[in-house]
Amino acid sequence: MSTHREFDVVVVGAGNGGLTATAELCKNGLDVLCLEKHNIPGGFASSFVRGQFEFEASMHVVAEVGSPKDPDVLRKAFRDFGINIDWVKTPEAFHLISEEENIDFTMPFGIENAIAAIEEYYPGSEYHTRRYLDLCKEVSDAIGYFGRNEGKINKLFILKSFPNFVKTAAYSVEQVLDALNTPQQIRNLFQGFWGYLAVPMNKLNWGLWALMVYSFLNRGGYIPRMRSTELSLALQDKIIHTGGLVECNSKVTKIIVNDRKVWGVETIHGERIKCNYILSNASPTIVYNNLIRPQSQVPSIAYQNVNSRSTSLSGFVVHLGLNKSAEEIGFDSYSKIIHKTSDTSQLNKSFRKLNAPDITVSMCLNNIVPKASPEGTSMIHLTTFFDPKAWELVTPAMYHQTKTRITQEIIKNFEKSTKMLLTPYIEEVVSSTPATYARYFDSYQGLIYGYGLNSWDHTISRVMMIENEEYIEGLSFVGAHALNQAFNSTYVSGINGAKRVIKKILKEGRLK
Repeated sequence: MSTHREFDVVVVGAGNGGLTATAELCKNGLDVLCLEKHNIPGGFASSFVRGQFEFEASMHVVAEVGSPKDPDVLRKAFRDFGINIDWVKTPEAFHLISEEENIDFTMPFGIENAIAAIEEYYPGSEYHTRRYLDLCKEVSDAIGYFGRNEGKINKLFILKSFPNFVKTAAYSVEQVLDALNTPQQIRNLFQGFWGYLAVPMNKLNWGLWALMVYSFLNRGGYIPRMRSTELSLALQDKIIHTGGLVECNSKVTKIIVNDRKVWGVETIHGERIKCNYILSNASPTIVYNNLIRPQSQVPSIAYQNVNSRSTSLSGFVVHLGLNKSAEEIGFDSYSKIIHKTSDTSQLNKSFRKLNAPDITVSMCLNNIVPKASPEGTSMIHLTTFFDPKAWELVTPAMYHQTKTRITQEIIKNFEKSTKMLLTPYIEEVVSSTPATYARYFDSYQGLIYGYGLNSWDHTISRVMMIENEEYIEGLSFVGAHALNQAFNSTYVSGINGAKRVIKKILKEGRLK
């Protein structure tokens, strides 16, 4: 096979991280090709149409956006690309219903608003709530410092400026809140955020939890008015207009390596493309096991790295198109989060069985984008989680029946918990299972959250170690498997990954 083309960088996968990496590289004058196996860019950041409804594939809410006058990381990043996204702020953080504890609570945005709402719900709670959130703020400020100074961390500055961050960084959420003597009833209310991470509190790293809680409460949550597809198509358009290429229906089948250094890639069409650097939006597990050729070029430490990491969760989403409006159905918020219990270990155990799990994260897009579906209709998405191992027992002959049964259970449980009737008004119903995510997005085991999070492998440790994990020269990773699992973080990881490549090329003197 002959080499047809040559680029400075090839990006494998046009998911969130792949697109922002490509856009950042193009913005800096590099010759870049992004290859995508699907017929459209975006990966999880995409939509699909059934009947008269356009359903969001996966996005629930995006953090780190900020207001136009006070932009946060993600709004700034898209502005830097010259992209104007129509961001819409969600009205509340969440509406939590926890059956076992008889909780029915709406968490507002704003730190002081949240403190006041919790005090009203649980009188006498202000001291403990404020203490909880003060520590979250210090952790958020510390991690912000890490993000701004990647690779140039001043340890003495950290010790002096963020002493409580240093004391708590290695501990779980449960351990830190036990040390703070935080009442269980206050912990239960904050666990409305838990569905975005879905790791038991006795295993979830405190730093990641604190960052998410504080930044989300403080800065609010947003969605693009035209769904996540708006982000993906805008990035693709910007890449093309700055000289880059995004080629869909072009799955990478081989990453060719010589002497532990990237040579290029081969596509499903048999074309070999030469490059000096590869940024992969595909997971390291897939790359090291399936794509590197020859396989002997993968060092043992690379296998040790991915094998030491735990897998996270896959999703199960029921997409409902209803012939009644949200108001007629009684869905009066954007996001309702339903727990059968606030015991996160019990919630997590329910992910291992082939029944409707004990948590449902729901959203109704029409309540913030009224024209998201035709007048008199509405769309409701019901999301839950599964351990991928549970679905290994599902044979092809069992698949349709299992999917249908679990879909019906999720809808029934939602109706019971919210006292809302959905079933008579369903016009379209589509369910995405772990098999769906594995098949359509080429996600390893159908994972939606990248690698699992624990006390030793989390956002902070990954930021600090990322430059030391380039086991094949010129190959590095972006996306959920590279940094952490949040939707917004996958975009940021792409930008940061591109900047690391740019830094190397500058050292080589090939970029002015």
